[in-house]
This record gives sequence, C-alpha cells and structure tokens, in this order.
Amino acid sequence: MRNTWWRTARSAGWLAGVGLLGEILWVPSPALAGSGKIVIEAESADEVVPHFVLKSTKDKDVSGGKYLDVPDKSCGEDKKDLRGYATYTLDVKETGAYYLWLRVWWLDPCANSVWAQIDGQPAASGDEKGLMIGEDGTYKRWGWRDPKGANSKFRLTAGKHKLTLFVREDGARFDQMLLTKDETVPVRIEKPTAK
Repeated sequence: MRNTWWRTARSAGWLAGVGLLGEILWVPSPALAGSGKIVIEAESADEVVPHFVLKSTKDKDVSGGKYLDVPDKSCGEDKKDLRGYATYTLDVKETGAYYLWLRVWWLDPCANSVWAQIDGQPAASGDEKGLMIGEDGTYKRWGWRDPKGANSKFRLTAGKHKLTLFVREDGARFDQMLLTKDETVPVRIEKPTAK
C-alpha cells in the first residue's frame, strides 16, 4: 500500500498528490489559497450611479442574491449615453502586483465590456475611461473575465484603495470582483473577503 504524498503546485494555491491507487489528486492549499486575495461582492459598492443599478435575484449562480446591472437599452438605441459608475473601497493587506478579475454575465456582442480603474489608473484617455475588461464571446452565463494586455496588473501598496467600474456598454451584469496576486483563472463563486 502506497502512502499519499503532496507537493505544492507553484504559487497557484493547489497541492498535487498521488493517491493510494496511483491517481493524481489536486486539492486547494489553505496556506496559499487565501494569500494576497480580495473578493468583493458587487452589491457592497460605496456608490452606484445610473446607468448602473443593483438588482436582486433568486439565481443560484449569483453570489449573495444580488448583482450590479447595466440594463439593456439604458444607454439609448445608439449606445452613446454611457453614464454611470460604481465605486468600491479595497483594503489591501499585502503590497504587491494584483490581477483584477470580474465575475460577469454578458447579454450579447454589444453588451460585453466595462471600464475599470484603481485609484484613477489607468487614467482616462479620450473615450477610454480605464482598463477595458471584456469583448469576449461568452454570452448569457456567469464567468470570470480579466483585462487583456501588458498593463493588466495593478501595483498596490498595503492600505485603502478605490476601485471604480465605468459603464462601457449596456446589457452587462457584475457579481463579484477579485484582486489576487495569483495568475490562476478563477472558476467558481469566490467567498467574499471584504464587505
């Protein structure tokens, strides 16, 4: 009979092991999984300005039963009325480079993105109000999305910071925000670490 052994799989927060029958097992590592991670519920915004609105739901795929919504057609038929933002206070415990992930639901190809800033960065430029998240082809189901490109990490010091989401398109919904030092793609609803 073989013993089970465990080994940390990079900084991903997982342990790999070989079970008694020789199978490879993957389990979350409690020591690594919570390190440098902030999970915020969309409904815990400090300020929500229309076209963003908070909505309640009985959908089991929504954490806490509420989500942040930009109702379809709220930006006008020509989608030019792009008002609205939501702000969140981040309490960062560890200085470092953080990846930002949003748990989203996109309506269609014209309703699949948002702008994001932390402490006003990246600065607005022309029509761009920050880092764009979205423009992917996954519609009408909840999932995690991150910004693409070289500037997708935020360098944050320990202390308070301000996350702002800006309306970019209507028909988009937001359930949770995740800031993590880990490159691993989140796959499920995360346990909130902040109010």
